[in-house]
Amino acid sequence: MLDEIGAQYEMMEQLDSADCYYLKAAVSLNDTGSLIYRDIATHGACLSYKRTKNTQLPLFQLRKLLAQSEDEREYLVRCLAMGDMFYHETQYDSAWLYLKRVYSGTTSVGAKKQAAEWLLEICKKQERSPEMSEYTVFLAPFANQAENNSACKSQLVALYNAYTHERSDRLRRQEISRGKKWTMSALGGTLLLALAVVLLFYMSRKRKRCLEARNNADRYAHEMKQKALSGRLKKSNEALRGAIKQIEEQESRMETEEKGPAGYSGEEACKAFLQTSICMEVRDRVNRLYADKSKTVKTNMNVRDFQEFALSPQQLAMLAKAVKTHFPKLLVALKAFYPAMSRKDWLCCSLYLMEIDNMNLCILLQDSYPSYRRNILKLEKALHCSQGLYVFLMEQIHAV
Repeated sequence: MLDEIGAQYEMMEQLDSADCYYLKAAVSLNDTGSLIYRDIATHGACLSYKRTKNTQLPLFQLRKLLAQSEDEREYLVRCLAMGDMFYHETQYDSAWLYLKRVYSGTTSVGAKKQAAEWLLEICKKQERSPEMSEYTVFLAPFANQAENNSACKSQLVALYNAYTHERSDRLRRQEISRGKKWTMSALGGTLLLALAVVLLFYMSRKRKRCLEARNNADRYAHEMKQKALSGRLKKSNEALRGAIKQIEEQESRMETEEKGPAGYSGEEACKAFLQTSICMEVRDRVNRLYADKSKTVKTNMNVRDFQEFALSPQQLAMLAKAVKTHFPKLLVALKAFYPAMSRKDWLCCSLYLMEIDNMNLCILLQDSYPSYRRNILKLEKALHCSQGLYVFLMEQIHAV
């Protein structure tokens, strides 16, 4: 009841009173693991964002509540709250991810309608014409209700009519294109024949060049062998052996530094992993990025402007090795779900274990945000982790 009173004050824009009742409701509950407590915490996080317009702490609380969801319905409610916050912060790519899940999975008409309205607005702002029609068709019936007798109603009806007209034009164009099919087939056959002749000529010349290159390589190998036998390469071989020895010693020191005692539980392994030198160095870079007030991190920015914060190949190798040391069975578990996992996928999973924000990960890897999101979505789909990549990784670590 205290939570409901706080919600009424929030609707009346009396935010201080709403915050007071939400706090009373949370303090009155002894069971902090119940659904009611998580609902109150969600209301408090959203209210904190309304009052301060600062997303850092509310987003942290909402992600934590999202990970504690006990069923699909509760998970989608939390996703709608996060999508709301990202939408009003104009972080449309992140908002799209959570709102799309709500639209596709919820059975609540109100939640689906709200998600569809925000997704439609994002389509307009990002010019996503192919996806716009789906939400226009879904929202069109609501235009006849009394609650939609506003400018939005006219826009939806117009969009729906435009979609119907466009579909008719598309069908007509398809009919016209069928008449040109035979002409294009004949022209395509002629072009293919000409291309085959050119390819045969090119492959003949390429084979000749390959034979010449092989002969030259054989002659060069013979000359090098003679020089090696005469002792001219002795100094180079000694220097190479010295370099190999230094690399082996460095790898041995790294293994000694990163290796943790056996018998770790999942939670202990996570704590030990976060205390490694490479994890502390990565977090220091993220902290310096936040401390630099002259640069604002947005999803539409150019990551090349933050090259000083990027991780080097040596640091990425050290991070992958630290993850393999503290979670030796994690890679095997992930490849059981996704055998075709690439090195880039493994690096993304390694950085996700430190709970670093997506945009900061793009800066560390020097990868554009759209490219990074496509890779993450592909990875989540391959791993079948609808609850989010971080939650899935924690489940695998505790399971093994």
